[in-house]
Amino acid sequence: MYLLLRNFNTKLEKLIDEYLPFETDVIIGGNCTDICVHYTAEELRNRDYNVVIPADCVDTYDLSEKKCKELGLSLNKAHPAYAINDFFLKNIFLEFLE
Repeated sequence: MYLLLRNFNTKLEKLIDEYLPFETDVIIGGNCTDICVHYTAEELRNRDYNVVIPADCVDTYDLSEKKCKELGLSLNKAHPAYAINDFFLKNIFLEFLE
C-alpha cells in the first residue's frame, strides 16, 4: 500500500482510517527512498505507528553528471542511487530510535 502525505493536500488520515484502523505496524516499500518513503515513514511514526522498511523493497534514482548537464543543473546535484538509498535508509533508522 502506498500512503500519501497530508502536507501535499492528500488524504493520509482517511487512508489510515480506511486501511489501517487497527494496525500498529506498517511495512513501507517504494521508489525514492529520499522523498516518498522517507516522508511517509516520518508521517506514520508521528502517528505512533511502528514502521518497517525492508532495504530490498525501496530504491531511488541515479542522477548522472550527463543528465545534470541536459537538465541545466549544477554538477554537484549528481548522485548515484546506491549512495542516496543507503544514506536515507540509515537516516530514517536513526530518526526512529527512541
